[in-house]
Amino acid sequence: PYKGGQPTYRDVVRDCQCKRIRMIIRRLKRSGLEAVMKRCTFDRYEVTEEWQEKIKSAAENFPKVVNKLNEKWFFIGGGVGSGKTHLCTAIARELLWQGKEVRYMLWVKESQKMKAVVNEEAYNEMLEQLQNVEVLYIDDFFKPMRDGYGQEMRPTSADIRLAYEIINHRYQHQELI
Repeated sequence: PYKGGQPTYRDVVRDCQCKRIRMIIRRLKRSGLEAVMKRCTFDRYEVTEEWQEKIKSAAENFPKVVNKLNEKWFFIGGGVGSGKTHLCTAIARELLWQGKEVRYMLWVKESQKMKAVVNEEAYNEMLEQLQNVEVLYIDDFFKPMRDGYGQEMRPTSADIRLAYEIINHRYQHQELI
């Protein structure tokens, strides 16, 4: 367009589609889910019972509506082999494809690492990453464990404190999933 006889120019910068795909792949690798993401899809979740159809439907719907809902939490509990990890991984996969930053946290492993450095600066850095990542996927949260003598170990006060620090922060910052 011309203004007063002189052409006007405007810089226009736009990311190409291939950059978006590269970013998604990079996020996938950082999420900690790269290995299982290929096999844990909604299509590969086997439904043989009515309850499985219900949880699969809820899981498939969550990534579609999460941006429209004020509620941004998805919880699934159940016995070993019920498909909790499979469905939550499929949800994380969909959210990654939407361009969200996803972080996978295997509770037992990560919480032990964090409790080991609780009095060091590394603890705060690790905590902030979990508190502030856009999507946090916690797997095997408070999963019952057994000690070397076969006795069931319950969550400790340190486990509960860590969980509170992560979850309460995310609750107070509702834009996080």
